[in-house]
Order: sequence, then C-alpha cells, then structure tokens
Amino acid sequence: MRSVGLTGKQLCRMNICEGLCYAAFAALAVLLIGLPIAVVVCREVSRRSFAGEIVPYQFPILEMGLFLLVLFGLEFLLSAWTVSRQRKQSLVEQMRAVE
Repeated sequence: MRSVGLTGKQLCRMNICEGLCYAAFAALAVLLIGLPIAVVVCREVSRRSFAGEIVPYQFPILEMGLFLLVLFGLEFLLSAWTVSRQRKQSLVEQMRAVE
C-alpha cells in the first residue's frame, strides 16, 4: 500500500483497524456459533449425567470477558509489532519480502 502513496500514519491506522475488525468478527462468531452449540451440549450432557434432569445453562461471563480481553490485547500487540517492523524496513525491502 505504501508503494501506491499510503503514508506511514495511514498504514498504521489501516493495520490497527484491520486487526480490530478481525478480532470483532472472531468475537461475534464465538457468540453466534459457540453459544447455541454450548446450550445444546449442556442440555444433552446434563440429561445423560443427571438421570434425565436438565441443568440450566449459565453463560460464562468471566471467561468470555477474559477471552475478549486477551483477544483484543493480542490484536493491539500484533498491530503495534507489525507497524514497528514496517517502519524499520524500507519500501524496497518490504516489496521484496512480498514477492
């Protein structure tokens, strides 16, 4: 992107926004796909384990919060690492690395 005129600041902003979009999509996918699967699995396991009695599902708020914290924290760290690595390399070196 720098070869077509993107400044360093714009590239930094683009990397961070792209990473946050990936992290937000991952969190949304976990909630939309994982939550219904967890409810069904909880129902089936409790029915088989407790002689037909179904234990209600309880959403793991603390664990989900920690997951989101780690996910977005790692995304910020990886974005910062990518930006610092790009600043250290010249444009020519970056283009050679892509090829």
